[in-house]
Amino acid sequence: MASSSLLKHIHIGGALFYGPPGTGKTHLSRAVAKASGSSMLAIDSAAVQSQWVGETEKYIKAAFSLASKLFPCVLFIDEVDSLFYRRSGGDHSWQRTALAQFLSDMDGLVTTNSAHHKAPFVVVATNRPQDLDDAFFRRLPQKVSLKLPSEDARAKILRPFLCEDDLDPLVDVDFLARRTKGYSGSDLRNVCAEDAMIWAVEQVKTTPKGKKMQRLRLERSHFARALKKIRPTVSRQTLADLEGYPIQGGLLAVE
Repeated sequence: MASSSLLKHIHIGGALFYGPPGTGKTHLSRAVAKASGSSMLAIDSAAVQSQWVGETEKYIKAAFSLASKLFPCVLFIDEVDSLFYRRSGGDHSWQRTALAQFLSDMDGLVTTNSAHHKAPFVVVATNRPQDLDDAFFRRLPQKVSLKLPSEDARAKILRPFLCEDDLDPLVDVDFLARRTKGYSGSDLRNVCAEDAMIWAVEQVKTTPKGKKMQRLRLERSHFARALKKIRPTVSRQTLADLEGYPIQGGLLAVE
């Protein structure tokens, strides 16, 4: 979406962003909103759920209504697998009616979206697409797969966090990228934060009282200790589940 005017003419009901935790699904949604000149209304599925009959579907309907009033707007719903999972005979009635409300609102976007109807663009995110209800899944024609970053991508993620002036000459970002296979973007950010914390603790212990701490200087030993403490958060089972689930229709892969 190159501009907000495109939202007035687009006839795609929404998009599904799926992939391992920490791969930037929320960040990508913000980028979509910014690139299209739209506001973003973010909703956490856990906050939508209610034990009171009728409350969840009211919340969903209100979210669509507010997003329409904020047009151009990207309506982002995170962790949808906890709300719109595959139905079974044992589901509570509120779970079925909440799904029915969402499907109805999504159908309304497709049938009424035009230059005269200000409908939001809906983006939903999940770590577990295999758990989503089939009817819900079909309402999202565009699927975007976000994968763990490659070595080159990890280097690009690390560079903004690590100023070269703060690194020991023996430390280079490409070396760190090679050492962090399997780390997500959020994992890499945590590694950088842990590096700085390790350095700061060392300075507190070694700097004489009343003296100024030295300038930040991160060495290989700091990163080695950080990598021992900060491990990849995405399990092999999670990756296997995602790779083993066939996704059809409008698929785009992002790393």
